[in-house]
Amino acid sequence: MHHGALLTRQGLSYGFPCLQVFVDRDNKPCLQPSGEPYGRFMVARELDGELRGMFGGRELIIFE
Repeated sequence: MHHGALLTRQGLSYGFPCLQVFVDRDNKPCLQPSGEPYGRFMVARELDGELRGMFGGRELIIFE
């Protein structure tokens, strides 16, 4: 695992569905032996201003 990625869909009525995954140096998801990506899915009621600013209108951010 080299870094992480957070993918979300903004502006849905029930919150922000967020998929957090860990990626390799080529930005490809790191997979468990079962083939499932390492990470988790969650729905956030809201995102704070700092995180919304990091998205900047996009749906993907990469954390290094």
